[in-house]
Amino acid sequence: MSGGASTELISAVQSWIDSSATNFGFMLVSQSESSQGSARRFASREQPGGLIPAPQLIVTYSVVPEPPVFGLAAVGLIGFVFARRR
Repeated sequence: MSGGASTELISAVQSWIDSSATNFGFMLVSQSESSQGSARRFASREQPGGLIPAPQLIVTYSVVPEPPVFGLAAVGLIGFVFARRR
């Protein structure tokens, strides 16, 4: 499969939604299947331990401080004054 979602992909995902017990995932293989180590696999959170660790989602974010109320009021007042002058 290449490009956008094909009907086969959509059908497979819908069958996983309808019956999660049939969700065995996909296996992606390079065009040259004779090359050793060319297979790739995406695991789910149900992946048992062993050589392949369970996947993790790591989210990194920064908290942006809120501006002070006085500063917001000043910006609003300046905007109001300029709007009134027009």
